[in-house]
Amino acid sequence: MRDSLANLLSIESITQEPHDFSRVECQEKQEKQFLKERIRDISHQLKTPLTTLSIHHELIEMNTSDPSIRQLAAVCEQETDRMSELIKKLLILTRLETNSMTFRMQSESLHSVLLETIERFESRANLELKSLTIQSEETNKMIVCDRFWLIEALSNLVKNALDHTQANDTIRLEVTSSYQSVQIRILDTGEGIDPADFPHIFKRFYRSSHANDQHGIGLGLPLAKAIIEAHHGTIRVQSEKNIGTCFTVNLLLSDKIVNKPS
Repeated sequence: MRDSLANLLSIESITQEPHDFSRVECQEKQEKQFLKERIRDISHQLKTPLTTLSIHHELIEMNTSDPSIRQLAAVCEQETDRMSELIKKLLILTRLETNSMTFRMQSESLHSVLLETIERFESRANLELKSLTIQSEETNKMIVCDRFWLIEALSNLVKNALDHTQANDTIRLEVTSSYQSVQIRILDTGEGIDPADFPHIFKRFYRSSHANDQHGIGLGLPLAKAIIEAHHGTIRVQSEKNIGTCFTVNLLLSDKIVNKPS
């Protein structure tokens, strides 16, 4: 009798497991949807006053000759732009984490993607006296990606390198490939990452107390990681303090995509 009862309880616990799993999964979906809606609502409510503030900053700058007032308006406008960028990146991260982002995946020229990425930063690099180049013999490689979003991810990595380098430093995008994948390395000769920061660099809003740049919002690297992983890729980082940093992105080559039979 005792054995029969034990067996019955064992069977009952097994039959409950799928139900419990389904309940937890449903709860997680509801929480993600709640988070998505709340951030979307908050972001929407913030966009209008931020736009109004930006317009007023411009009007103040245009209609005053007082240097101190113009400088104050410029600082306010800069911080307003920073807040707008924060809202935009938060929305993108939320869409990625709730699987509500739609990617237009297609075969793209990797070299073309890299060229478009560095074109965004050539003016800044020249102004800051930094070298920004591509080093690759893989000019004919094709990858499967959403071009817009992959460029966004790589741009965040290049911007991070620019933020943590000084005049006469070098930022280089290198490309190598294996049988199935391609590796994109973003190398710089900047300040490097402090060992204490390594476990945290891909966390939201994390800003190192050891870094010279204190103007970032701490979302660029988490966003880059989320986009790359949504492309079924990987990202890792190596760094040495006062020597430089290397972010390595691995992506699948387009001719290695295997279509499963229906």
